[in-house]
Amino acid sequence: MKVSRKVKLTPVNIPSLPPGEHTDTILRNLRLRVQPTGALSFCVVYRFNGRWRRFTLGTMPPLTLADARKQGRQKLADVQKGIDPQAARVQERRKSQTFAELVALYELKHGPEMRRRSLAEFRRVCRVDICPQSGNWFPRPRCDQPSAPSLSESPRVALRPRHGALSPRSRPSSTGRLRRI
Repeated sequence: MKVSRKVKLTPVNIPSLPPGEHTDTILRNLRLRVQPTGALSFCVVYRFNGRWRRFTLGTMPPLTLADARKQGRQKLADVQKGIDPQAARVQERRKSQTFAELVALYELKHGPEMRRRSLAEFRRVCRVDICPQSGNWFPRPRCDQPSAPSLSESPRVALRPRHGALSPRSRPSSTGRLRRI
């Protein structure tokens, strides 16, 4: 995104800004990103341990210009104290559920009502086919999402290319079961 000239951001001139990144003249590390679609988001840029970082504060309209400046000052004050604002987000991302944890939750919930052989086949498919290859099948949730995704929310579209890669190794009936999982 192209950084444009510095602009005194006001509620009146924000709707008329062209797409790009606009730096506020009042709080110089506050940036407003205007997407070609018209979406607006505020972020703060700062240096931490010699590297430039960008911390997204939120989108506008829920976040007002005054709130963005207030949050931006707080984040920049944290940086001055030696606290990285991104550290909390990184820790939150690391605490989010992995696909293997979701499989374990599914097994706890539905395992008791499954037949013994079906449960054994489910465990085998998950252990052999799904979990070792699920590195980036389902990205971890962003920290601003309220909760981790569940199995029912997983997009089937993301699984179709992976399913094709698993088919040569498995029998047709087991790949069908894998697709249903």
